[in-house]
Amino acid sequence: MNREMKPHWTLDEFRTYLLLYATHADFLETEEEKEAILSTCEPEQYRRIQREFNLDNDYRQIEKIIVHLGAFKLSKGDVKKLLNKMITAQMADSQPDILEKSMMMLLKRIFEQEAV
Repeated sequence: MNREMKPHWTLDEFRTYLLLYATHADFLETEEEKEAILSTCEPEQYRRIQREFNLDNDYRQIEKIIVHLGAFKLSKGDVKKLLNKMITAQMADSQPDILEKSMMMLLKRIFEQEAV
């Protein structure tokens, strides 16, 4: 991981990126998932973060998530809230499928390592 990457988002922007990551675990974002994300942020923020997300490959996405997790120094309670928001966004269209569940297990491990 490139630990020299500089964090550049606010916590709200980070949350939007995480929700996009969660809803794209199955390689598509449904209209219901998009609406779930938009209910947590302003449309302009969503569009801006989505553009960035779409330009990032899988490795870069995880890299950014880890760098920002470290920068925000989230508590275990904050991490749990973020993970729950991600699961809620995934469930906007149906129960999470196997890809979404697998991705959440990976993120949970990463989050637990980075939480203070």
